[in-house]
Amino acid sequence: MTRMQPARSIAASAVVVGALALSGCSAQNYAWGLVEGDVIGTWSNPGAIGTELEISADGTFQATSWPSNLNCVGPMPEDAQAMHDSPTKNLTGTWSFDAGDHDDSSSYNILASLTLNVDHGCDPDSDNPMAYFTTSRSGVLSICFPLDVDPDSFTSTRTLGFLEVPDDPGSDNEMCRVHG
Repeated sequence: MTRMQPARSIAASAVVVGALALSGCSAQNYAWGLVEGDVIGTWSNPGAIGTELEISADGTFQATSWPSNLNCVGPMPEDAQAMHDSPTKNLTGTWSFDAGDHDDSSSYNILASLTLNVDHGCDPDSDNPMAYFTTSRSGVLSICFPLDVDPDSFTSTRTLGFLEVPDDPGSDNEMCRVHG
């Protein structure tokens, strides 16, 4: 594996969107119209892992307690339990944001994405973690790192999801879900 370059990130986003269109998934809960400023801040995984992701305005990020088998060391986890059972690492690096493209009249949309370009903490040959965004029915934004690009994986049990800190303790039941 090699680190994802920007062209590969765009291609991966296109694959995700194409797969969603083929699978018949509704994109109504993917977050559209985001700008780079929407992702700046501290994000936390409210689950047992306790991962925190700080995305800074200067283009850098810091992640604490990142599951080492999520785009970091070794093969990707087969399921959420394997990800949760993985040892964790602290990561640093830079991030990039792609606002995506959404047209209500089109069935082909490119999801907004966040790519972490890891400088320290991961195997240098691993792919850079890439996330997409969802908005819950109550309007809470989630950052969702999927375990793979399989459209069936876009559920809260097949992602590492983050809510902005401070989060609403009752909102994680809607985190990273795509409602059909």
